[in-house]
Amino acid sequence: MVFCFLKLFLLSIVSALSCLSEHAGKEGANDISKYKNVIVYGIPEHIGEDIMQTVKHIGHDKLDLNNPLDGVERAYRLNCTKSIRPIVIKLAKAALKDQWLKAYRRRNNLNREGNWFLFDDLPKCIQKLEQKTKKWAKTKKYAKVWTLMSEVFYRKNETSPVMKVTDDEHLQYLHANETHYEVTEHPELLI
Repeated sequence: MVFCFLKLFLLSIVSALSCLSEHAGKEGANDISKYKNVIVYGIPEHIGEDIMQTVKHIGHDKLDLNNPLDGVERAYRLNCTKSIRPIVIKLAKAALKDQWLKAYRRRNNLNREGNWFLFDDLPKCIQKLEQKTKKWAKTKKYAKVWTLMSEVFYRKNETSPVMKVTDDEHLQYLHANETHYEVTEHPELLI
């Protein structure tokens, strides 16, 4: 009797774990690759375009990167209905993605002309966390919510320290008792 109960218990655990791993495999594989992608919006498409030359132009001329194609595994335009289709740039390492994002931020701080944008290609779970955090921060009238290196941060006002939201559960704790559950980040890491 005990043996049958133990056998049923182990079988239920194994089947539950296999379902979880199957689900994680379907969603997780795409999300993992997004940790190394950036998306560029607003770059016009030309007939017979060489996408790698377009990426080189973006990296070298617009972002002042020395060797922009170093570390670019592939680039392609998204198949969507937008009049100017966005470009997905798949990089070899997440550190290269951060380099592209920092160069774009530097460019924006210099107020360069142009109607194009470069964004972090975030996994769906981080996108949802950012949206929820923005909604929460709006109710609190906080200054800013943003993502960097696939993490969500917020700032109460322009002079307050940078705070980090780790996951949905942490955000729920912040709803309940904000000052007790805040996680402070080091500003030198968030350039």
